[in-house]
Amino acid sequence: MKLTKTQQELLHIMYRVILDTRITEMERLLFTKTKSQIEFGRTFDKELNALLNELDFIPNSISTRDFRDEVLKRLPV
Repeated sequence: MKLTKTQQELLHIMYRVILDTRITEMERLLFTKTKSQIEFGRTFDKELNALLNELDFIPNSISTRDFRDEVLKRLPV
């Protein structure tokens, strides 16, 4: 599946969040799962929405909050 420029940018930000040492293991697990699903060919929007929903149920690090802010800035609500 070909990603749009915005989706590619968000995927790149997701990579940076995964590498951030300040995020929790649960956050890392959720981001890694989502990244893998997207790379496997699943629908970007569906996987991103699932990630954001799952993140609602755990405490979020600063990096995760920044990622959410970027998603809201770049994608229509």
